[in-house]
Order: sequence, then C-alpha cells, then structure tokens
Amino acid sequence: MPRHYITPNLPPLCWGYQAITLFPLGIFYRSEEVRDDQTTGKHELIHWEQQKEMLCLLFYLWYLVEYLIKLIRFMNHQKAYRGIGFEQEAKKYERDPDYLSTRKPFHWIRLVLR
Repeated sequence: MPRHYITPNLPPLCWGYQAITLFPLGIFYRSEEVRDDQTTGKHELIHWEQQKEMLCLLFYLWYLVEYLIKLIRFMNHQKAYRGIGFEQEAKKYERDPDYLSTRKPFHWIRLVLR
C-alpha cells in the first residue's frame, strides 16, 4: 500500500488538481479533507495500481504521449485529460468499493482501444 502525504504545494504540473500519485513514493493530497474523501482516495489508488503494472516510467511516458495525441485531436486540455485511458478507468470505478479487489491488470487499455 502507498504512503499518503498532505502537501498544500503540489508540483507545478498539478494545476488545479487535488491529488497526485507518484509511484513508488506515495499519494500526495492538497489537504486532509481531500485525503479523507473516499472517491478521491479510490481514484488515486487505481492510479497506484496502473503505475505498478506499467513499471512507473512507462506509465508516465504512455500518459504523456496519449495526452498529447488527444490534445491535438480535441484542442482542449480537459477533453484530452479526460480521454486518457488511465483517467477513464480511475473515473469510471472511483465509486466502486470492490473494484480494486476485482480489477484485472491493464484494464485501462480497453478504454484506450475503443
């Protein structure tokens, strides 16, 4: 399980976001309230599993390439961000209490390929 940290000053690449998962360091939250929100926590734990299965660096490379492709396609940051397969999986299942125990490895790739 990851360590959880409270840090009001998330890195500059996190504009407007409330949390970031940085495997193998842990999950960083802007506040205790964000950390205690179960939906946000589940969303970040899904990212933790994705990063583990992609050996961390491959996760970030795939994430960046997919984001750039979708940014060119949509010409809109929010649409590009929401279109990333990792984000789609985390958003789709962040409210499912059993998802992490039933999740199949690389499930996010099905969302990229459709």
